[in-house]
Amino acid sequence: MFVEEYRKNTQSTWIMKPTGKSQGAGIFLINKLSKLKRWSREAKASFHPAIGKESYVISRYIDNPLLIGGKKFDLRLYVLVTSFRPLKAYLLKQGFCRFCTVKYDTSVTELDNMYVHLTNVSVQKHGVSLAFPPFFFFLLLSLAWDFFVLVSLSLTHIHNIVDYNLMAMEMRYF
Repeated sequence: MFVEEYRKNTQSTWIMKPTGKSQGAGIFLINKLSKLKRWSREAKASFHPAIGKESYVISRYIDNPLLIGGKKFDLRLYVLVTSFRPLKAYLLKQGFCRFCTVKYDTSVTELDNMYVHLTNVSVQKHGVSLAFPPFFFFLLLSLAWDFFVLVSLSLTHIHNIVDYNLMAMEMRYF
């Protein structure tokens, strides 16, 4: 299934995430099918029956993300869902932004640089430079709203994104 999708989008970059790990552990990017095949062979060679086989999720990587100061970021929002039928959810306005410490770069040479691609605090705390103070990669969402207004990303847009995700979950699981 993935190979078919890859062949339709051979210029795309793909992100591999292990399902049983957290804090950015085991995540990597690929842009060639040969790299995935090599990884698969190496994983089989190092397979340990007592540990079992690790599952991964692979998806197309967003090559042109929205940036702040040339750096990738993500939003951590908290949503309380009290009902799916009817859908009833509450969005806490106090969230936060997580930032990469290195400016975003799409070049192949930066494909393995997780400081460019992953916003996980557990990854970024090791990539902090003097030009990028440690407290900055973790910003309260309320401080970033001015930027989101500038790029036309309003609270309404965020509500819509949350709604679409919840509806997709409802169709899949309920």
